[in-house]
This record gives sequence, structure tokens and C-alpha cells, in this order.
Amino acid sequence: MTGIDAQFGSYRIVGPLGSGGMGEVYRAHDTKLGRDVAIKVLPAALAQDADRRTRFEREARLLAALQHPNIATIFGVEDSTGVLALVMELVEGPTLAECLEHGPIAMKQVLAIARQIADALDAAHEKGIVHRDLKPGNIKVMADGTVKVLDFGLATAVQGGPAADADATRPVLSMAGVVRGTPAYMSPEQARGQAVDKRTDIWAFGAVLYEMLAGRPPFTGATASDIMANVLQHEPDMDALPPSIPRGARRVIARCLEKDLKRRMRDIGDARAELDAPDAPPAPSRHSELPASMTGIWIAAIVVAAVTTGVAVWRLKPAPPQVAPAVPSVTRFSISPPEGVPPPAESRLAVSPDGQHIVFVSGHNGVPSLYVRDVGQFGSTLIPGTNGADHPSISPDGTAVAFAADRKIKKVLFAGGEPVVLWEGSVGLGFSWAADGNIYFNPGPSYGISRVPSTGGVAVQVTKLRGGEVEHRFPELLPDGVTLLYTTPPLGARESSEQIFAESLRTGQRTLVSTGRNPHYLASGHLLFERESVFYSAPFDVGQLKLTGPPAIAFQGVYLTPLQSPQLAVSGGTVAYLPAGAGDDQELLAWVDRNGEERAIGLSGRGFNQPRLSPDGHRIAVAVTPSNATAANPADLWLYDLDRHTFGRLTSDGGLMPVWTPDGRGVTYAGRRSAPADLFTRAWDGSAPDRVVLQGRQGSSFPFSWSPDGARLAIVGVTSSGNDLWIVDAAGAVTPLVQTPYREGAPAFSPDGKLVAYVSDASGRNEIYVRPVSGSGQELLVSTAGGIEPVWPRHGRELFFRQGEAVFAVEIATAPLRVGTPRRVVERAYKHSNAVWPNYDVTSDGSRLLMIKGSGRVAQSQYNVIVNWTPPR
Repeated sequence: MTGIDAQFGSYRIVGPLGSGGMGEVYRAHDTKLGRDVAIKVLPAALAQDADRRTRFEREARLLAALQHPNIATIFGVEDSTGVLALVMELVEGPTLAECLEHGPIAMKQVLAIARQIADALDAAHEKGIVHRDLKPGNIKVMADGTVKVLDFGLATAVQGGPAADADATRPVLSMAGVVRGTPAYMSPEQARGQAVDKRTDIWAFGAVLYEMLAGRPPFTGATASDIMANVLQHEPDMDALPPSIPRGARRVIARCLEKDLKRRMRDIGDARAELDAPDAPPAPSRHSELPASMTGIWIAAIVVAAVTTGVAVWRLKPAPPQVAPAVPSVTRFSISPPEGVPPPAESRLAVSPDGQHIVFVSGHNGVPSLYVRDVGQFGSTLIPGTNGADHPSISPDGTAVAFAADRKIKKVLFAGGEPVVLWEGSVGLGFSWAADGNIYFNPGPSYGISRVPSTGGVAVQVTKLRGGEVEHRFPELLPDGVTLLYTTPPLGARESSEQIFAESLRTGQRTLVSTGRNPHYLASGHLLFERESVFYSAPFDVGQLKLTGPPAIAFQGVYLTPLQSPQLAVSGGTVAYLPAGAGDDQELLAWVDRNGEERAIGLSGRGFNQPRLSPDGHRIAVAVTPSNATAANPADLWLYDLDRHTFGRLTSDGGLMPVWTPDGRGVTYAGRRSAPADLFTRAWDGSAPDRVVLQGRQGSSFPFSWSPDGARLAIVGVTSSGNDLWIVDAAGAVTPLVQTPYREGAPAFSPDGKLVAYVSDASGRNEIYVRPVSGSGQELLVSTAGGIEPVWPRHGRELFFRQGEAVFAVEIATAPLRVGTPRRVVERAYKHSNAVWPNYDVTSDGSRLLMIKGSGRVAQSQYNVIVNWTPPR
């Protein structure tokens, strides 16, 4: 035996009865009361977690109060030597699944069994208890014909149990191990990971009744994925039922297996009434159905009857013609956003789990906001309170949408109300509201995947970066509730090396699924993912976590943002996407003075980031993301001459984070030519060979600021443990500048070289701090309500930083160190960074800001929608 001794408390273990997704079951003898019982030993993780244990015991007490002749009774909870177990009524006899191994059951016995199952469900539903996993294996048929439903409510009580294999006979798990159903008997809402109620039990009741009459479940398939796809897409073959069954039984099956919750039978008592309708055989008493002479041989009689009459005759009949299920017609249309597609959004689309609603980013009074469109109606509706929104994701039950705005994660109900802040912090590439009640997201570069409860709380990192990885992107939780899909782009590798992993959140074990990015699991059992701007679908085994067939092209011509975030969402058979060429808003560099007056510089294009003014103010170094950018080379560095109005390439082998040397002769940058930590300085005019500033350092390094004397370079070092600030001297030696358990970034030397400004999330959100470079003295808080992107002009005593769409300036004195009150300089929707690095610059005297602005010229601003889409076979 596993996990239990021969003596368990006051119970003497007689032998094993079986095992399942919720534990091992033993026959035992109660030495105190002198009766035989069944003991279900629960998972060790449940016994070791105090909160889950308390919740389980509370649920078990509720279930123990559920007394009904057709429900196996729970006697209590036993705890012995750290092992937690349920003590239950011992029900002798085969399961209904064992009876069905011999084929369909005779009509009279089918109706007797169905009535008792309905009575059991009715009693439980009256107390608000839903089974969630009704199936023949959980139904016992005793020798006297009494039916007992087992494991009633344990699907709710055993939260956090171990995952079971997701095949046709074992439960599919989610919500950190909560049993949500078995594929062959799973309702469509379960298959989609949505909230369930008693109507899920009614669906399963119809599936069990169908199987008793037809000899097989209404939905079958080679794998769990195939079964779930059939549940979602096809109708049961009613012609497989015997033609002689009563009309009432046929109506019950049809109404129970109605995919539309509004049309499905709402109360199991209605099913009981239908089965007792006049056109059904009368419901005899138990003794008239099963005379005493049949006691002990009832099951054998069923088997003999099935073999000699039902099965034999059925097999002699010609097979009924196979009628192909009606395939819903594919519908295509476009959504025209009210004010066009704003360029800053990295994730613009979401589709509800049932495929009926599309949420998209559009403009509202010049600010990105969320709109919702019902696929069955004309027109779109603004969702109030979503100004500045990005990364929409719809709740599993379709009642709310979560989004990122103002460096916060928020949610708002479609029915109305004020948005609720769930967490304060940044969101990078990937944002997904999962069926387990958590929102999974990428906080930005150098992070793994984090999650925050959809009710609000603390964000917790659930995946950790491994050697050579810079971040985990595009998370999605699989239907088992414990396996997370995500993409990782190894720094310095080719785009084809971007990899999709599946990682267990329980054990940390991860499996390489494929190359590509932006993975999405489809209810049809396919994995949709993108490689080099093309979307593919391939059959995917969720049990083995591997592709089981070659990828086929699903979509081409989907728009990718400069950070390579594909603008496509799919769920419930509905696909929405932004076509390639849409949203290609032309960006331009502009001067903005302290009065808010703006003047275009004359340089326009797309994909500008990290503009840096040379010390003499005559040139701009800027990272440019080309349309064919890859993970290996997401950007090159270019130079714009403000006097001659010429624009030329500085690097052609990749480059990020340009920093001018104090003498203005060169640009230091993070290169992509060899190791991911390499930093180089390149003469802007090509008059000298490249100089290696830093090479071979573990992790990733990015340059931010040279000291005024050119002797020290402040960098950010990124490793799997976090971000810290370091100083690189002229000899290439590295010493720590700011090293804490928190994440720091964007270091900037003051004009006199005595102070360094930087960003830290030590307070729980990003704020701006200053501290002496010498290390003597404590840091001082500069920002008062969050801040990123600090920039120090080369002259003067002001430090600039950004907070939302506003740029602030604050005076800072060095002797003694004193911080003034931040003053708003300008507030307008200029392009910001997706992390903490500055995406603007300031002239030497602080009189003008160099900003990146979208011109508003959008090539195309329509979203394309496909309803009833199926992946290519």
C-alpha cells in the first residue's frame, strides 16, 4: 500500500479497492462500530497545506450532511500520522461503467437506473452541491438494484489534488488541480474552462443516459482533445439510439445535451418527470422490477440479456446511416474603430471564451480605450473607465475584462461600474486571464511569468529565467490548470530559435513544445503559434505536451508591433486580427518646449526608440526597429544629422541602448554580435575601430550613462535573479553600484558626476531615487506617485522623469543632498518605453525635450473577424 499502514486510526485496512484522480481507496473495518467502510486517502499536498486542509474539512462536513439513499454517505474525515482520508459508506457491486462493458442495457433497467441518478442529483442540487464529474465510473449498481452515486461534491472539496491523465476515462483538471470533468461527459462550458453550475451535471446525466442506451458515449475520439473538440463542435448522433426508446427518454437526452445553456434543461427534476411521462414505461416499484428471486444475480441477468437479446439483435441490424453533423457556416466581417487604431498598444484584441464578444483598443478623445463588439450585432460600445488601456483579456465567464493602464492591472465588468485596480506594476508582452482565477502576464524584459489573482492581491512570479534567457512572454494556461505555455527568446539567437515551452507550475518541470512564439491552445486539440509573421496550427497532445502532426498554415498577413507582438486573438471559433499594414502609424521626432509647444524635426519613419542627443546637440543616435526585425536583431542604430538633415546607419548587426561618450566622438551600445553581455563603443564617423567596453559577462548588460569625465559607465546587469546597477571602469573592471533584492534600472550620472539617479521597485512600484555615487549616504526618493525614465541634462540641476503621459522636472542640490518638489513640464501622449529605459532626451540646458510622436497617419484601421473558424486539417 502507498501512504497508509495496515492500521489507520481505528480502522483496520483489509485491502485496496482502487485509485483515481482524487486518491487511493481501501476497504477497511471500523473496529469501534464493527462495520466495513471505504477509506479514500487524499493527496499528500492537501494534508500539508493548512488552508486547503481547512477548506476541505469544511466541504466534507457539508457533504456529510447530504443524506440520500442514492448517494454514497460520507461518515467523516480521519487524520492519522499526517495522512488525511475520507471515511465513506462501502458500496458493494460493479460500477455502471463495468456493466456497460457488455454493451447497451435493457430499457427497463435503464429507466430504473436513470430515475435513481436523477433523484440523487436533485437532492444535491437542492443543497447547492454540484457533482462536476458524473460518469458511469462514479455510479455503483448494487445487487438489489439500488443505485449509488459516488464522490458527490468531492470535485469541489478536493481543491489542489494531483493532476490526472487527460484521456477519455480520467478527469481533466484545472484551478490548481480541481477536477472539472471527464472529456466524454464534459459539458461545453467545462471544456472551455468557464464557470459551471448544476446544468453541467444535467449535461453529464444526458450523456450517461445516452451511453446506457447506445452502448457508447455521445462524444468519442482518439484523444481527450478530440473528444473535447467534438463536444464543442458536433451534435450527438441521435440515430445511434434504439428506435424503440420512449419519446420522453429521447427528449430528455436531447434537452440535456443542448450546448446552449439557455436552452438546456434547467432542473434535473424536469428530467425525472419526462422519464415518468405517459409515453414511457410505467415506473414499477423496486420489488416488482427486481423480484427477490433475482437478488444476487441481477447484474448477471443484465449481462446475459444484453448479450443474448439486445447486443445480438442490435448487431444483426444494419448500421444506421451516418449523418454528418451540420457545419456552421463561416462568417467574415470587419470592425471599423471609431478613431482608428492607436499605435502605442502592444496587445489590442481579446475574444470571449464563447466567441461571441470582441474587445479591441481604439481611440476615444485621442486616448486609447477599450470597446466591445457583439458578433451578432452592429456597432461597438465604449467600455467606460478604460482610458489608456492595453492588453485586454476577457474573464473565463465572459462577464468582465482585465487590462493594463497607467502601469496598473485593472478589471471592469461589462455590465458597468468603476474599474478595479488589481495590481500596480508594468505589463510587457503577454497577458492572459485563466480559468484558475489568476491573470498571467509578462512584467517586462528580464522577467519570467507572473500571476495576480483576478480579485486583486500580490503578483507572484511563477516561472524563472534559465541560462541565456532574457524573458518569458505570451503566457497561456492549458486546460489541466497546472501547465503554462510561454515563449522565451534567447538573447543573441536567431528568431527561429524562439522557443515555446510548457512548464508545470506544480513541479517546475518544463517541456520544449516547438519553435515559434505566441502559443494558443484551441478547443479542437490544436496549438496555434506564430513563426516569422505566419501563424500555424498543429495537432497537440495536452497529455504528452507535444505536437502530433505537421504544422499547417492558418493565417498570414497579421500585423506585428515593433516588439513583435502579433495582433490576433482567437477563442470559441471566433478569430479577430489586425491585418499587416494596419496600425503602421508613421512616427516622427519632435522638439517640445517647456510650454508644450511642439516642432517636428523632419525625421519620420517607424519603430523609433531610445533617441539620444550628442553632447554638442548636432546629432541624434536612435534605435530603429525594421519591419523584418528578428529576436536576434530587433533593431539597428542610426544617426540623424540635425544640421544636414541626413539619416544614416550606425550599425547593421544589431544594437540597443545607445549612449554618447562625453566627448561626443562615439556611441556605446549593447551589441548582438557574439555574447549577449558585450558592450561596444563605435566612432560615429567611422574614424576609429570599435572598442570593446565589456565582454564575456554572465547574463545581459545594457549601457545607460557615462560619467562626465568618461572614466565610468553605469550599466544594468540582468541575470535570472534580477536587475542590479554596476559601474564599468576604463579597464573593464565591474563593481556594484546598487545591488538589492529588488529590480533597479535606468542609472543616470548627474552633470557633476557625484550623484546617480535610477529606478527601483523596492516600494512595490517603480519610483525614481538619487544617491551619491561614492556609496556614502542614503538614497532619496524623487518621485511621489511612481516614476520611470530618468534623464539628467548635461548642465543644470534638474532631473527629468516620466509618470504616465506626463514629464516632470525636479531640482536636486548636491551639497547637502536635497530634492525639491517635482513640477509637471508637459503632458501629452508621446511614445514611452515598455520598461524603464528613457524613450526621450533633453537638451543640455533643459529647455527642450526630444520626443517620439505618432503622426496619426494609419494605413488601415479595421479589424478583421472570422466566426466559426476551424483550424486547417
